[in-house]
Amino acid sequence: MSNNQLSILIVEDDLSFGLELKILLEEIGYEAQHLIDNGEEAYDFIYLHRPDLVLMDIELKGDMSGIELGQRIISFDIPIIYITSFCSR
Repeated sequence: MSNNQLSILIVEDDLSFGLELKILLEEIGYEAQHLIDNGEEAYDFIYLHRPDLVLMDIELKGDMSGIELGQRIISFDIPIIYITSFCSR
């Protein structure tokens, strides 16, 4: 396993953007094996599989936002990078 072979989970409600992100990661040598679009399913996956890194949108499908999911998994000691299409003015 090379240094770049982290277990990366992408949590993104816009699956086309999530797929683009997955392709970009692969182009620079990483492998994002999973793409999930809702907080509840992402929580279950993270609880069971403990990925090395989570790339997560703030807005997700379902009842749990990315912020709420981040608060629930903070005790798992997994780095989270939030991604969003929202901009502030």
